[in-house]
Amino acid sequence: MEIEYKVAAINAQALDYDLKTALGAVCSGFVYDGEHLRLVMDDKATASQILQAGGIIVAHDPSKLSDAQLKEIEQVAALERAREQVGDSKIDENKYGDNNLLAELAKHVAWLELEVRQLRGL
Repeated sequence: MEIEYKVAAINAQALDYDLKTALGAVCSGFVYDGEHLRLVMDDKATASQILQAGGIIVAHDPSKLSDAQLKEIEQVAALERAREQVGDSKIDENKYGDNNLLAELAKHVAWLELEVRQLRGL
């Protein structure tokens, strides 16, 4: 069954998480066109579950980020910090003589090493 709601804005990832956490498999998902949200629910959904879904949609705050979104923001910030560390790192450019290309390559390798370490949590 499909139920349509008029909504101004949504955070699709957070709303999907909230609906599926509260309703489980009864909620199959939704389609949002920028103005209307069409909620897809199992035909076996009870009246209580339909009301609960509506309440979640009405109470939805699109500015509230999901845990996954917060984690992604933190990961991007961590990678930015790693990039800044490479910019501050003391790569001895004298090792590479007049070969600026090789010195630049060394900086990129150092940056990649830091990024990999950050992604792996080392």
